[in-house]
Amino acid sequence: MDEAFRLGDPVSKRILDAAVDELLLLIETAIGKADIQQDEFDMIFQGGVFHYNHYIRNQVCQRIQQSKSKVNIKTTIEEPIRNIIRRGLVLK
Repeated sequence: MDEAFRLGDPVSKRILDAAVDELLLLIETAIGKADIQQDEFDMIFQGGVFHYNHYIRNQVCQRIQQSKSKVNIKTTIEEPIRNIIRRGLVLK
């Protein structure tokens, strides 16, 4: 998918844009359910999609920052599972 997008394939771009829209819907729903729309908070993006797909990560980050000025977006450069394990060990 990434390769086709980089080569300018319009179908792959539509698929990636649909994925961005779905992720934003999930994020907005989570923010609403947590009732933190008005609060300043950290949002950590991790997982395979955010780690490996730069287009999706950049689009989601830009659109969240446009709509939620008080959110502090954090991303990682580590492999997703390593960061999950590290964070889990710190929280204990």
